[in-house]
Amino acid sequence: MPNVRLALAQTNPIVGDILGNSEQIFDMVCDSAAQGANMVLFGEMCLTGYPIEDLSARPEFLAAAEQAVKALALRIQDRGLSNVAVVIGHPSAVSNDFRDASTFDGATHDWSIAQNSASVLRGGKIIGTYAKHHLPNYSVFDEYRNFVPGDDLLTFEHCGLKFSTVICEDIWQDGGPVAHIGTAHTDVALVLNGSPFEVDKVGRRLELVQALAKRHDCAVAYVNLVGGQDDLVFDGASFAANRDGTVATQAESFSTDLILLDVSDNRSFESVTPPRVQPVSETE
Repeated sequence: MPNVRLALAQTNPIVGDILGNSEQIFDMVCDSAAQGANMVLFGEMCLTGYPIEDLSARPEFLAAAEQAVKALALRIQDRGLSNVAVVIGHPSAVSNDFRDASTFDGATHDWSIAQNSASVLRGGKIIGTYAKHHLPNYSVFDEYRNFVPGDDLLTFEHCGLKFSTVICEDIWQDGGPVAHIGTAHTDVALVLNGSPFEVDKVGRRLELVQALAKRHDCAVAYVNLVGGQDDLVFDGASFAANRDGTVATQAESFSTDLILLDVSDNRSFESVTPPRVQPVSETE
């Protein structure tokens, strides 16, 4: 019997629509649990949409997001799903002390009041929160202005397995919390992503995650968003890789999707959901 049935929940959040996005998340959790899942992984900032840009500077927006995270935890428990661990992306406010002490490339972040976070919900509570360490500040990204970087890896146990959580850019750069995935004896690395579409990018993501899995001897689950925001298009194509780098399954491109995998203590996945048909060409 597998230790964990993991659902990769690929959603299409709307920026700023915390209530609507919360409903998406709750519905996906219920659907996953109905199919036997006891863990559900969502994408980066799935609660608020991504990128939130200057909404990250509004205390009332951050407070609403944090309240929505707590409400989701309680609602999931009230549904009788207290044994299901749910990992969601959201912004969170930082204390003045942490903000003033934080540095990134040698500069303080005294203008930013938020972090790009991921929280684990279980038993009606938030059992852990991770803050993105590497803040992209190139191409379409402006996170250096919007967020304060975190500096600790989040590792937690669920059903006898050890999971570590990181966010998007953290696996594209050297150093930071991702470097400690192996020493934390991680069975499965959970990566939340808001990765916009580019030609050739799906292949680069696969190579990056395969290298991560082999380097740290762990399985890796990678969940991306879908949908559009301003001039960005998020293409989904979430996937999971085994400890040897082989790809266990991949979700639809450019469409919401839910795929399930069984994972046991050998750090490998067995796909439960039938394979998805992938585009046959880059043009398509």
